[in-house]
Amino acid sequence: MDVTSLGSLGNTQHAGLTHKGNGGGTFYLASASIPGMRLSCFLVLLFGVVEFAAAQPQFDAASVRLVTDPDLRTRSGMGEKSQGTFFAENMPLHFLLQEAYGNNPDQSWVLQSMRGLQRASWESLRILNEPEWVKSDRYDVLAKSAAAASVGVRSQQQMIGDQTQLDLMLRALLEERLHLKVHRETKILPVYELVVSKSGMLTQGNCADACRTSDFGQKGADLTVDGEAMSATELAGTLSMVLDRPVIDLTGVKGTFDVHLQWTPDPGEVGGSDITSIGESSGSIFTVLKERLGLKLQRANGPVEVLVIDHVERPTAN
Repeated sequence: MDVTSLGSLGNTQHAGLTHKGNGGGTFYLASASIPGMRLSCFLVLLFGVVEFAAAQPQFDAASVRLVTDPDLRTRSGMGEKSQGTFFAENMPLHFLLQEAYGNNPDQSWVLQSMRGLQRASWESLRILNEPEWVKSDRYDVLAKSAAAASVGVRSQQQMIGDQTQLDLMLRALLEERLHLKVHRETKILPVYELVVSKSGMLTQGNCADACRTSDFGQKGADLTVDGEAMSATELAGTLSMVLDRPVIDLTGVKGTFDVHLQWTPDPGEVGGSDITSIGESSGSIFTVLKERLGLKLQRANGPVEVLVIDHVERPTAN
């Protein structure tokens, strides 16, 4: 590439790169040529700070360690440990991918931890071509950024901005340590639509927004979801994690409500067994949703954004 014009040129229009100089002048670098005048080194020496693209934010220090015996751990989770610091404890990399590449802040573990809320796990993004070890191996991650922390209580907008930065840094960390390459596609896939089958069964709880919680657990052979002030979209996201297809919220229900569900998973669902249970069944999730909340899951096909893994390797050493 050659330089055709260089200097403070007022309102003259030129095709190419525009750069504001320290003195307020505008410098134009165009692709038409004056033979022999090369741009490459000349641009760096003269301006030094011209950037062709914004660099992706990165952590200043990070540790990624395989958990050798996850059965000895009593808890797992991830989020913001302190401002600028991300942690994951005893977590499959599958959920770190969900956090790093998900687009919905309300389904972000990091944002929920900033809000001081405990929420159930959810499946915010379908991932294809995922090796089994990405879902089964568990890791401890601690990553820090030296960026200055906010002073005082952060607003909702500030928390979303901080969450976005942490997730971008987590994305860069995964791409570096896992040699990860991905792309996005939209596919027509089988889904469940969550709709209202009988109105008036959803009850608003007494829990204020500050004490919103949800817990996804297991009781014997059954799975449970217990939530205070849970939205229909959050319920759909939680159900997506345990069913064989995404769940789309089409209830049209606004606000939040209390959820207390216990069901016996079928084979193929998370927690499901191919062996017939000796105990009495608590009913399928389809039956329990109708009886307890007046909601129904109906099968359909719909567009689903997916993340496709093109290449991934086990994390490199710290």
